[in-house]
Amino acid sequence: MKCLIISAGLGRRLSSRGDSKPLIPLLGLSLIERVILTAQKSGLTDFYVVTGYNGKEVREYQSSFTLFN
Repeated sequence: MKCLIISAGLGRRLSSRGDSKPLIPLLGLSLIERVILTAQKSGLTDFYVVTGYNGKEVREYQSSFTLFN
């Protein structure tokens, strides 16, 4: 099953915690990683992440996941 994750905004409300909302850590995991792991537990297998603001940094971070290798 496919999963679309929108990760393209500025994340202004969390800007004091980091420069890119998807990469902000929460209890040891980044927000994007937390979303993906939760979706996996629900049976989703194909992930498509839309990036915009700081897209290059988000894509580089995602490449470290075994899920995207």
